[in-house]
Amino acid sequence: MYLILYVYDILIKSSSKNEIKKLKEKLNGEFEMKDLGPTKIVHGIDIMRNHDKGECFLSHLSYLKNVVENFRMSNFKTVSTLFGQHTKLFINQYPQFEDENKMIESTPYASGV
Repeated sequence: MYLILYVYDILIKSSSKNEIKKLKEKLNGEFEMKDLGPTKIVHGIDIMRNHDKGECFLSHLSYLKNVVENFRMSNFKTVSTLFGQHTKLFINQYPQFEDENKMIESTPYASGV
């Protein structure tokens, strides 16, 4: 069983609904509580469940959409990045010397559009 507490919000996760019910009853006996049912979103994180497979997924999609809208970028055109999906970057790839920096600065940027 997992119990996540943040200020006055509590999330309870367990494979046993009975255990959750018992914990809620104990907590309700000590504190004034309101059960809001299954959580769909908490602190900008979407929670999706597949009960048949016993899976739980977390996503920041709603949060990211909100950020894009706040910066008025929802109508902007998307572009592909130059990196492949599995590209890994390492600190030793960062320019080490001034001449490397100058070479990078003199290379024109292409947006791929």
